[in-house]
Amino acid sequence: MIWLDHTMLVRRLAGLTRRIAARTLPWTERHPGRHLGRLGNVVLFAGEWLRGPAAVGAICSSSRWLAGEIARRVPAGEGLVVELGAGTGMVTEALLARGVSRNRLIVVERSEAFVGHLRRRFPGVTVICGDAAQLGSLVPEALRIDALVSSLPLRSLPLAERRLIIEQWERALDPGGVLIQFTYDLRPQARTCSCDHAFEVYDSRIVWANLPPARVLLARRRAPVAALADAAPP
Repeated sequence: MIWLDHTMLVRRLAGLTRRIAARTLPWTERHPGRHLGRLGNVVLFAGEWLRGPAAVGAICSSSRWLAGEIARRVPAGEGLVVELGAGTGMVTEALLARGVSRNRLIVVERSEAFVGHLRRRFPGVTVICGDAAQLGSLVPEALRIDALVSSLPLRSLPLAERRLIIEQWERALDPGGVLIQFTYDLRPQARTCSCDHAFEVYDSRIVWANLPPARVLLARRRAPVAALADAAPP
């Protein structure tokens, strides 16, 4: 009975958020470049979380402090910055505020509701509706990527899907580029990367002013074994 009551509650909450969003979204369509505001963002995020908690991976959007810490770690340069799993756009906003130009930023998000919201909120930014596991088909390989900024809930994804995503990261990221990923696992950085052996974490910082607190990880591609052997002294 408890399970049935919980299921009914979730369905009712999901229905309520859909009705609120249905009343709110037409306003943004009449006002290009405007977004839902704080309450609207909460409603939209809650609705997507109720539809698929594992896919969203958090109960609320990233705080401005977490978004700011992520944006601060993006290197200056002329290569692309690719944001994965933008949600309602808290990190996107921080990246733009940090000075990342709109023509340098590509956002990949698989929720159609989030994609529509992001396109209205950030005109001029390329927002692609797609799955990070197919990143290679979404972003041309010839383009140089300086930074991959990931808000994907790697730890809640199936292992096979996580490996596909990481393989895409290996192929897409420029050798000198940086992977920025945050996690709610606050254990020492060596145990929180979720990147198998493809990337190595070289720095991290905990942002306590977030719900829940999160650790921002900076990682880079590991050098191939052959390359390490070549670099070793005789």
